Amino acid sequence: MMSLLEIITILVAFHLNHHRMFKDFYQECLSMYYTSEFPKLGSYNRFVKLTKRAVVPLIIMHVVLFGSKAGK
Repeated sequence: MMSLLEIITILVAFHLNHHRMFKDFYQECLSMYYTSEFPKLGSYNRFVKLTKRAVVPLIIMHVVLFGSKAGK
């Protein structure tokens, strides 16, 4: 199973990349060129299920880095 840090790294890399669709990024970029960096990289469907683990840490990271803009 992929670590939480690997999942977050992939999600952030997608947002910094030129791909518009995550599935294309995953299949055309990660699965073809970055298997040595992510040796536990599984299927796209499995990864999508694993992303649930990263939601709260990503929200916390966003608030810490950019601050809370709610209510302003």
